[in-house]
Amino acid sequence: MKYRCLYVVSVLVLCLGAAVSLRADTFAYAAGQIGTTRSSAFGILDLNTGAFNQIATENVFFPDLAIAPNGTLYAITEPFGAGPAEFATINPSTGAITNIAVETVGLNTMAFSSNGTLYADNYATSGPFSLYVINPANGAVSFITNLSGALSNSANQIRFLGSTAYTTSYTTPSNLYTIDLSTGTGTLIGSTGLNANNGLGAVVNGQFIDIASTGSGEQIFSINPVTGAATPGASVNTFYVFAAIPVPEPVSVTLFACAGALLAGLTMRRRRAISSRLSSEHRIK
Repeated sequence: MKYRCLYVVSVLVLCLGAAVSLRADTFAYAAGQIGTTRSSAFGILDLNTGAFNQIATENVFFPDLAIAPNGTLYAITEPFGAGPAEFATINPSTGAITNIAVETVGLNTMAFSSNGTLYADNYATSGPFSLYVINPANGAVSFITNLSGALSNSANQIRFLGSTAYTTSYTTPSNLYTIDLSTGTGTLIGSTGLNANNGLGAVVNGQFIDIASTGSGEQIFSINPVTGAATPGASVNTFYVFAAIPVPEPVSVTLFACAGALLAGLTMRRRRAISSRLSSEHRIK
């Protein structure tokens, strides 16, 4: 009995350790302009360390990226020179861009809600920003409503936590808001204390991940969705727009696998114990 308990504890410790290790690094597809050049870098950003692994150099600027529930990576692209903005997909392995439709309303940011709907807002030089829904298949844009109140012309990247839309404001200090997707009304949550130049990019362990400009460069921050408070993280070498790479429930998968191993181990031990007992009885007879 003593050794069985030690076996169970040992397996559980190993399982939990493996589950935690799978959560140790969180990565995102990211794109950002390369210095003052007329090109952008596309690659994978480690949200823990700030390290960036470049996959491709692109000749367009990226206002935003979004990952669909099926893993397809979408982008809004703008040429550095002449030419139209585009709604497109990106091959995450090569950085190859496939244009879907010319973008005509000045889309600025976009994100998928938990039900798979792709929402977006635009940047308006005059008048309020507007909310839209994009059809990912053909890039068709449908107007919903104008943003109002404090967000009418100061919304940064839209991101979702479940079915609730959030954004930070293009103000210093920047505030965190929720957005009513029916009316466009912003509800203040709290101040992040960040510079106006910041953008939400991902949700990790229930916290928003944001990149913001600071006095000395750009830095990753985690933002509490309940209070808006920002906690500093690693520095990055440029301002990136980014979308977290989805991972299929690694902790659950690991724990189920470990549970299977635990049950298998206990079953084998029980069989051996029964076999040993039967052998002893046979010898006694």
